Amino acid sequence: MEHALAYLRETFEAPVPDPAVAELAATPRPLVERLAFRSGMGHPNPLRVLPTLWERHRRLSILAREDDASVSFVEFLQQRWGLDRLSQLPAAALRRLGPAQWRRRA
Repeated sequence: MEHALAYLRETFEAPVPDPAVAELAATPRPLVERLAFRSGMGHPNPLRVLPTLWERHRRLSILAREDDASVSFVEFLQQRWGLDRLSQLPAAALRRLGPAQWRRRA
């Protein structure tokens, strides 16, 4: 978040207070959150995409707990990828995360 606020301040001269940026920079973040942030900084590959998906699931699960509607990571992937059955998940994961997928984009 501190990177986003610094960007707004530098690019658009937004009035972002220094103490707010410093406080955010000093706030510890979970490893998976740091990995998800870094994954957006380069070319996509399975090692970058999976932390992003896990972090998205983690954040949505926190919100869903308030409504008792949280789902497992596997169910999250099933819904995200529009799969009718859990049995479709391995093939879908290989299509989206497998070596052939990343060779085509390279």
